[in-house]
Amino acid sequence: MRKFLRFAAAAAAILLLASCKSFLDVKPKGKVIPETDEEYLSVLNGMLYQVETYDAGEGTVIPGPTELAEFEAITDNLDANLEDYMGGEKSGLPLYQGSEINKRQYMWKYNYEYIRNCNIILEAMQGRGSGLAAEMSAACLAIKGICYYNLMRAFCLPYNPATASGTAGLPLVKTFDIEERPQRSTLRETGEYICGLLEESIRMNLQEEDYIFTSDVAKAFLAKTLFWLQDWDGALELCEELLGKYPLSERAGYSTMIQELNKRSGEIIVKSYTEGSDSDYRYTNAKKAASRRPINKTLIDLFGADPGKDVRWSVTVGARRMNKKTICGRVRSSELCLMAAECYAHKGEDGEALKKLNLLRSKRIENASDYTMETLPEVGERLIAEDCTGQALTPLLSAIFDERRKELFLEGDRWYELKRNGRPEMFVISNMRKYTTYKYLYTFPINRNDVDLGKLEQNDGYKY
Repeated sequence: MRKFLRFAAAAAAILLLASCKSFLDVKPKGKVIPETDEEYLSVLNGMLYQVETYDAGEGTVIPGPTELAEFEAITDNLDANLEDYMGGEKSGLPLYQGSEINKRQYMWKYNYEYIRNCNIILEAMQGRGSGLAAEMSAACLAIKGICYYNLMRAFCLPYNPATASGTAGLPLVKTFDIEERPQRSTLRETGEYICGLLEESIRMNLQEEDYIFTSDVAKAFLAKTLFWLQDWDGALELCEELLGKYPLSERAGYSTMIQELNKRSGEIIVKSYTEGSDSDYRYTNAKKAASRRPINKTLIDLFGADPGKDVRWSVTVGARRMNKKTICGRVRSSELCLMAAECYAHKGEDGEALKKLNLLRSKRIENASDYTMETLPEVGERLIAEDCTGQALTPLLSAIFDERRKELFLEGDRWYELKRNGRPEMFVISNMRKYTTYKYLYTFPINRNDVDLGKLEQNDGYKY
């Protein structure tokens, strides 16, 4: 248990973690306002405790098991067409994104509530000069940046550097001001603001792991942000730095690392649920639901004719194509390695891209033969047919995407990979009806309360 949890009792009497109708409606109503560094720490501690125990809203900071299972269910990784595979017992997972529209609006609400709390703490810490104030500020800057990163991927169109200055971004709530009604910035401004928050946190060099969101965690999310923004050089520099500090787990330790629920080991840079709690039922229910919907055959086929040589097979695929993998929100080196491979590919440095791809395969597949440009598998039929730049998929990028799909299964990645690379339309047949995920559904609707209150521009495809 983190050493400053002793301040948790004070949080019960403090306003900041109370729910609100919208990020624009946060006026105090008879609650105690914190004054000392320690009282503000109790508020920050409340947010960190939610990360540690999954006791948080959907999509806040690091995703929880329910969100991860539901996001996987609306991709091509789990096969909703075979929902009756278990003798008619339904999994309880969504069929497709269209059935999740209302729920997605809560991602907006919860992330902006965290941003609000961070703004209050950051403003209160200005000029205090204590080491505790500096640590809290660094953590809050990282949390705020990550929340905006979550919101950008979910509620904005995929990033295109050529059009980002004319594409709608997010309302940037930079200070705690109950009278402010910020409109949507441009997508370029949103990306730059996220990078600025994470860079400022990194400069403060927070090393105390009790705060979870250390300098290394901020670097990992800055790399992910730059990757989403197609800044290949910036993302690559951070990926290489972190890979030097957090090397890929070997085959022998991979299964233990990936199946651990309450520990962070091996190549994991940050994860949620590092403390056991009464929220175990959320993990149990999500694992049970995900184990009732078969893994899609297109994913199964990526393991090849001798899947037992791939260590990921034994922790992923159980009897009757059902999931075995521990469902846990985390950021780890394997993702950074695959990001680096793609960065090199987009830069035209195919040899370096192959080195990263072959490095990952060597850590996962027994006696894996290194790919060369000549031996890369043909692209074949893939749901992703184009890359994030709109170009037809090459064999090199196709191989990188295939490894990413296997490696990050049930870690919240596939939905955003589909969104980033062309937003391919897909459908599910259920009860003699066809349910289609259209391109516009990859960008979620903004919370109705904030559209009405702040007169915000709603995303295309949604009537209100």
